[in-house]
Amino acid sequence: CSAFGCFEFVGFQQADFDGRFSFMSDPFGSVLSAGTYQVQASAAGFESLTTAPFDVSEGMALDLGDLPLIRLQLIGTVSGRAIDAVTGDPVTGFMPPFAVVFLERCDNHVCFAVAGANPDLEGRFSFDGAVFSIPPGTFRLRGFADDYRESVSAEFVVGAFENVDTGDFPLTPFPIQFGAVQECQVPPGGGLCEFSITASNRGPGRYRGEAWAMVDLFTPGASRNTRFQVGNVGATNPMPQRVNLRQGESTRLGFRLDIPATALEGTFVCVTITVGRDPYPQFNSQGDRFISCSVKQGGNFQALSKKEGRQLYHELTGTSRGKRH
Repeated sequence: CSAFGCFEFVGFQQADFDGRFSFMSDPFGSVLSAGTYQVQASAAGFESLTTAPFDVSEGMALDLGDLPLIRLQLIGTVSGRAIDAVTGDPVTGFMPPFAVVFLERCDNHVCFAVAGANPDLEGRFSFDGAVFSIPPGTFRLRGFADDYRESVSAEFVVGAFENVDTGDFPLTPFPIQFGAVQECQVPPGGGLCEFSITASNRGPGRYRGEAWAMVDLFTPGASRNTRFQVGNVGATNPMPQRVNLRQGESTRLGFRLDIPATALEGTFVCVTITVGRDPYPQFNSQGDRFISCSVKQGGNFQALSKKEGRQLYHELTGTSRGKRH
């Protein structure tokens, strides 16, 4: 500290398991000189503390004693388990169907996300109030997963330091379940790529509707992306395919896309498939599935990994699950 205040940073360390700390030198290893100092302490779930300035003489070993941090009035934890509403099986976020659960705070009938988590292999999730700095209040859960409807829980109240187990959080599956995917493999210099997916009717009853494929094209320098529909013979005849399945029956939905060799370097091509139910399938989507993304680099198209492609697609289209609501 100087006559103008305490502004020069001279050290940082984490307290040990007993909460103790000791400063012997600055970040460059030089012994701390005599002078005036101040300590700032902080911890997740506690108010930060700043001591009054204190003087240290040459060779002096100063013990500041206990620095009492005041615990913030935060919730303890909110936990639960995401399950399939039909089968009761856990719904995980680390493999298909890639579930994500948000904890939303509700104030004056307006709810907004304060934390998010991917359920583990058992479908379990937990939100720690200290980690996310969540004060007491009224909350609800909102969940998403591929091939499942968006689910929202009833509102519930969590007090300071209270741990709440919400139990099972059911996600309702769409009647159409997507299966094996054939990705759109673009020939190196451009050309025809074919892609498809297996769709199964898990009921109840017969499923009648339509399926269509959408292509999102991201061209370098363009102010916005281009989106268009393709059919099983390409973009020249982009009519949707009819779907008519008995319960338990499956079909393969195939589409094709002709990508010109003249596409600009750095162009991204992403494709998805959507299925809708009669009547008016386009107004009654029963789920969509990301297929793949490719990028033109060095004159050739290269397919991105499933994870990279999915992340890129959501970033470029603004359809990440946190933005859907």
